[in-house]
Amino acid sequence: MPRFVLTSQLGTKGTITGEEAHHILRVHRHKLGDTIAVSFRETVFSAQIVGIDDQAIYLELYAEAKDPEPPIKITLYQAILKGEKFDYALAKAVELGVYKIVPLSCERGVVRLLPAKEKERVVRWQRLALEATKQCGRAIVPEVTLPLPLPLALSCDSSTLKLVAYEKGGLRLREVLSVAQSISCVVGPEGGLTGEEVRQAKDCGFIPITLGPRILRAETASLCLLSIIMYELGDL
Repeated sequence: MPRFVLTSQLGTKGTITGEEAHHILRVHRHKLGDTIAVSFRETVFSAQIVGIDDQAIYLELYAEAKDPEPPIKITLYQAILKGEKFDYALAKAVELGVYKIVPLSCERGVVRLLPAKEKERVVRWQRLALEATKQCGRAIVPEVTLPLPLPLALSCDSSTLKLVAYEKGGLRLREVLSVAQSISCVVGPEGGLTGEEVRQAKDCGFIPITLGPRILRAETASLCLLSIIMYELGDL
């Protein structure tokens, strides 16, 4: 069953407005009395449509569903990729359960966004995150932040386990995954991270890890890394 996102909740009452309401009525053709799945913040509900007007859909929330969120919060620092590669990496990261996505500008990155374009691009990325969240049935929509330079982004990180994927070698994931309250992962651009960027990451507490003997595409690396982490955490 497709899942929709509540605009607001008060007790057992929920409201959906805007594009989400339009999508429910015009695309999925739901009507008064239908039962749908909805989420608000980190909770998922079954709900019945009890009212419709020009501004909103009104719902009665009558059952909480099993929490679909991973047991740990993961932040993905993903270098901005060209074309649709970043869109792909973002959508798959959302499907796999990341909590937050921070686009990175890196030395070898192909894409250079002008400041005037950054907010416009983030709005688009956040919309993609919403669509992926609904498609895979998650309870929360991961935040996509404004792009940041790698040194600045990593210096502000507070996760208890910090990992940076490095094609020139590092520890195996199984050697470093342990009980942690939160995990941060760095994946570089098409040209890879420079040695200086890896040094900067290590200075911020990030551990270089390897994803095997073959060099993976940037959009494949994040998918591989997150899949292994979720498997080891028992989430897959």
